[in-house]
Amino acid sequence: MKDTANYGERLLARIEGADAVPPHLWWLGHAGFAIKHFDIVFYLNPLLGAGAVMEAALVRHADMILTTHASPFHMHAATLLAMLQ
Repeated sequence: MKDTANYGERLLARIEGADAVPPHLWWLGHAGFAIKHFDIVFYLNPLLGAGAVMEAALVRHADMILTTHASPFHMHAATLLAMLQ
């Protein structure tokens, strides 16, 4: 069963609304994380889309997108293209 508080639009709202003076971290599945510190939001190894915690095209607040290496699960082309649009 999915945790609906940490899924889709609700997860995005939690990330955007977090008062992240101490850094906040959200697991996105696989090796992916969203991290927020103050007003800076960055994504590490996002693998988003159908069946994931959210659709990549919904993300509008990413200040940085980081990947650890050129693996399809860490540098997922479809996710990165959708987030960059």
